[in-house]
Amino acid sequence: MSWQVHSGLTGVANLKPEAFTYIAGVGMASCIKSYELILNAMIDEFKIGIADEKIKKKLTVSKLLPWADDPAQAQQLYDEAIR
Repeated sequence: MSWQVHSGLTGVANLKPEAFTYIAGVGMASCIKSYELILNAMIDEFKIGIADEKIKKKLTVSKLLPWADDPAQAQQLYDEAIR
């Protein structure tokens, strides 16, 4: 992915639009996973789980909620994950 960014336009100049979208998606997925790992490390380092024992489950739910079709489904996702 670094080559795609640091090569300037030469890294994406002759790609089909679908390939560019794929490369962007892979980059975004990498960012999301990195952010989740950082948040989990911070939860562990600062022992936030002592104050909120469900904090890691809530983090997992926060990734799922944007995919809910309606508020009822969002509540169901939340309820199932927090148990």
